[in-house]
Amino acid sequence: MGDIVDNKMVLSNTGVIADVLWDEIRNYNRCVKLDAYVIMPNHIHGIIVLNSNHFTNGYIKNGLSSKSEQAQSEIHKNEYMSEISPKANSLSTIIRSYKSAVTKHANRLGYDNGWQPRFYDHIIKSSNEFNNVRNYIINNPQNWKSDKFSD
Repeated sequence: MGDIVDNKMVLSNTGVIADVLWDEIRNYNRCVKLDAYVIMPNHIHGIIVLNSNHFTNGYIKNGLSSKSEQAQSEIHKNEYMSEISPKANSLSTIIRSYKSAVTKHANRLGYDNGWQPRFYDHIIKSSNEFNNVRNYIINNPQNWKSDKFSD
């Protein structure tokens, strides 16, 4: 998504798209607050804060008792599938949408791009850890030569 030049990230065309669309995440997901992020030559680091007030737990159960056994079975199957499917505003759905949008726009413009099929997430559990992760992200371009992801 670009190169490190003089310890600073210089974005490629695809990197520019990734940068612009990162900021758009908050416009499509009101449950998030974006914090520090950096686009690197072959990956991205970013902090996404999820506001748990926007999530619903579980699902609405059907209280009708007149359903046939087969219909009840279908309802339970649908409820189960709903439970295991990615939820709106979940981190996996947010990242999947982001990666899809970057890929779509890069492909449309004929730019090279490619994502790893998965992503690594980490739950930050304290303000001290938050500051450490934030500093790591901000300083990642300066530390690129020693980064385990550098080529």
